[in-house]
Amino acid sequence: MRSKQPAPSAEKPAEIKVSVIVPVYNSAAFLDACLRSILNQTLRDIEVICVDDGSKDKSLSILKKYARQDRRVIVLARKNTGAGAARNAGMRIARGEYLSFLDSDDYFDERMLEAMYDKAVRTDADIVHCRARSLDNKTGVISPRPWNLSLKLLPDKEVFSYRDLGQNVFAFSTGAVWDKMFKFRFVRDRQLQFQEIQNCND
Repeated sequence: MRSKQPAPSAEKPAEIKVSVIVPVYNSAAFLDACLRSILNQTLRDIEVICVDDGSKDKSLSILKKYARQDRRVIVLARKNTGAGAARNAGMRIARGEYLSFLDSDDYFDERMLEAMYDKAVRTDADIVHCRARSLDNKTGVISPRPWNLSLKLLPDKEVFSYRDLGQNVFAFSTGAVWDKMFKFRFVRDRQLQFQEIQNCND
């Protein structure tokens, strides 16, 4: 007798506003919290592209479970080539108006995607940047993470370009991508990709 699988969610957005790409490697301990934080976003019109990068733990089976439960979840499985290559694989099938990236041991605030998407649309921005916080897994303490975006180095206006940053163009932010949202057309037209190296590929 077959075990009955949970019925897939009826949600399948006609218009995908944001594609969230998650590279996954041996992240079984964190995946439930990570995926729940994405799927419970107040912005519902999203797709979640999870790229398993040759995990040796139960990560892939966890991803498949979520894909069965929610049609917004897409799972790719590939041999281990690093997070940069995994993100590139996700971008190749992404259909969203904007791109967002999350590491599989991190999670989003439930309003993050909605707030960033609304700001991106209102300002017609190519990139939207937000602040981040750190969670201590042992104590549960959440603390500010001001170094991911130095407000004192930003120009005094909401929308700006790299020309406004002068010598601070590489100093106002880290190279991480999980605190940014990118207009997909901007990325695609410039053929931007991640470096396919094992470390420091943001």
